[in-house]
Amino acid sequence: MARTWTCPVCQETIVGARQVVTHERRLRRDECVPCVLAEPIHVITVPAATVPAAIITEPEEAVEPVAQADRGEFSSTTLLCRRNKDVVVADRPRVDAQIITLNKADVCDFCPLQDEWDVLLQDVAEEYDDKFWTFYLELHDQSTVAIDAAIRGARKAFNLRSPTFAGSKKTMMRKVKGMAAPFFERVMHIELIDLRKFGVPYKLPFRFLDPAWAWIVAADRLPPEDINWIPRVMTNASGERLYGAGVQYGESFAQAFRSIPAGTFPMLYNLHWDGTAAHGLSAVPVVVAVSNFNGQSTDAHTCIGYLPTVDEKLFTSRKATEVKFHIRQQCLGAVLSVLETYATMGVRCRVRGPDGTHVTRILFPRLMATSLDQPEVQLYYGQLNRTSCIHCKRRKGRSAHRKASKQSGQLIQTLYNILEDSTIDEV
Repeated sequence: MARTWTCPVCQETIVGARQVVTHERRLRRDECVPCVLAEPIHVITVPAATVPAAIITEPEEAVEPVAQADRGEFSSTTLLCRRNKDVVVADRPRVDAQIITLNKADVCDFCPLQDEWDVLLQDVAEEYDDKFWTFYLELHDQSTVAIDAAIRGARKAFNLRSPTFAGSKKTMMRKVKGMAAPFFERVMHIELIDLRKFGVPYKLPFRFLDPAWAWIVAADRLPPEDINWIPRVMTNASGERLYGAGVQYGESFAQAFRSIPAGTFPMLYNLHWDGTAAHGLSAVPVVVAVSNFNGQSTDAHTCIGYLPTVDEKLFTSRKATEVKFHIRQQCLGAVLSVLETYATMGVRCRVRGPDGTHVTRILFPRLMATSLDQPEVQLYYGQLNRTSCIHCKRRKGRSAHRKASKQSGQLIQTLYNILEDSTIDEV
């Protein structure tokens, strides 16, 4: 039987031991509102005077609705929620800040390449019939051995001996590569890395896909409604600005948008690479990602190439590390040089709009992030070692749970003073 108790102040009947205790605490803190007795209802002995109903001759004047938040009112849904409803609007000051003029003659036009790409895809699709593509696309992400076994079984079971049904993945890929080779030569770059200062008499070639083309292909795979083009502002009910809901609400997105000419849109990049190994072979793929998109879907990423390597037996261990540093710096510098060129001239391409149809836009690349783990940071940005951090003091050991030495308060204060007053002569 649940405990029932009536408050002597507000005359409210409380059911349940927990609710009773909570109400008693309010009573001890004088937070309980006294009950105001309603006036007694009088017995009606005389009928009220009959008032004739008004005849409506004109429509009622329309009243412009006023937001509940402006009137200081909140709906029951808002009261039941843990958070107040967020308000999302376009960042008009940042949008209107685009005052740079655009020289359309210098824009690099990728629309003809997109037309050729569509024709190439159509030609490849016509090489085999619909039955083969329906069958193959269901298992294309499996191992080659599994794909070949499935194709052989399907050909035997259903007597599919026609040339429009490939006999193996290798046969199909050889034909597709032969058709696509002329096109990819137009969207590939090559950088020759000079190693003569390390005693190597040849130049190491680094071939990579054009990062702008890789971005366009990846963006076309994404849902068009999930790609952000203009900066936005999100605030809560009290007017405080919120940043964590997506890249479009951040200062970096707004700064990138403000730095491009009026009428154009940002082409945001995430450049990253990571070493990997499988079956005794190691490789370092270089990947570009669409940063206009909030998510880490594989569709938003495109591998543009692999960092080349040389035989480490040609060098001592110390010089081999220097050679590896040099190769990595030169290769990634080549990718960034291509992006820097497009960042100044712009890229014209077709992208899908919110309704799914393709529209032509001029985009300007901007590098938003480089998502790297610790070994790559050490190799590229020069981090001291595995136990150090570029943002704080060296840790005592590799575990983040171990206690590190404290920062010097006097040193930090001196740095603040230097920031506030450049003429300070403290040491």
